[in-house]
Amino acid sequence: FWDENRKTAIGLNQYSCNKAGAIAENKYIGFIERISGRPEGHSDEDLSCQYIAICESGWDITPRFGFETENYVQVELNALLYALESNLAEFYNVLGYEGSKVWSDKAKTRKDLMEKYMWHH
Repeated sequence: FWDENRKTAIGLNQYSCNKAGAIAENKYIGFIERISGRPEGHSDEDLSCQYIAICESGWDITPRFGFETENYVQVELNALLYALESNLAEFYNVLGYEGSKVWSDKAKTRKDLMEKYMWHH
């Protein structure tokens, strides 16, 4: 899911949404119309997607990303994915399954990208 649906141009992942689904969900629930302090310059579709992306993160709706969730590549998401990839590599190795290298390569690539884009040297 994360590689197919939430990978950015720089190769890291972010919280996002399915834009068509966001539009349909907003029309069904109508939550965008009830926002107080609605930010200027955002369409209903954009706000719907931003809310769904922050909900996907599991964080409460906070000013952490403002209404720009899709403009960030979140550190904690990529750190979690790195840990999962590293663990899968180890599990494959310990259990004697082929594929350990695939997961360790994914983890190394993610670590390198995180150091490049998320670490201030």
